[in-house]
Amino acid sequence: MPANADQIMQFMKEAEREARKAQMVGEVPIGAVVVYEGRIIGRGHNLREHSQNGTHHAEMMAIQEACLVMHSWRLENCDLYVTLEPCPMCAGAMINSRVRCCYWGASDPKAGAAGTLVNLLADTRFNHQVASFGGIDEAECGRMLQDFFRAIRAKRKAAKKAAKARQALEEQNVPDDPRPKRKGQEPEITGEAVLAYAAMLEKQQAEAAGDASADAGQELPD
Repeated sequence: MPANADQIMQFMKEAEREARKAQMVGEVPIGAVVVYEGRIIGRGHNLREHSQNGTHHAEMMAIQEACLVMHSWRLENCDLYVTLEPCPMCAGAMINSRVRCCYWGASDPKAGAAGTLVNLLADTRFNHQVASFGGIDEAECGRMLQDFFRAIRAKRKAAKKAAKARQALEEQNVPDDPRPKRKGQEPEITGEAVLAYAAMLEKQQAEAAGDASADAGQELPD
């Protein structure tokens, strides 16, 4: 039995709850749930960055869980709710899983495959079509995404500003001539200069030893 308006909003709120879970761990806030006969049988949220797996979109995670619950890859008579219009990969997964209907929140002009960029869900060239209804609680779904990316931009801007400040401070503390200064007349410790310096030290030591011997041979005055 198709969901009524209250049920649709109820399940979209559950998808939004999943989206907030993604946001809490630093992922793009997108969430999804799969519903069968009025109960949720699959939940998922975006985990692509944590897993470094490009297939870990919210819809994919929810579909995988639902298939485990149903003990079947077929999700006939199941509806999927997602906070962002599905991409081509997720739309394809819905078609292959025989999902009955997709309810989605905010549109995706860059990758939306439910009517914004392309409409794979309604393409009759496939052996299954998924009914699609967009704009469900669109304001809230869009706000979560906007707030997330606004915070990311602010963090990057602050980091860039801090890096510039550190660089300016370092430049102020750099001496005019950073090369080490030589003390007195110390020679360069290279090649023949080392041998000449060693010979000079030996000569000074020998002269000092001779002077000490001469002093020792002098008689003390009465």
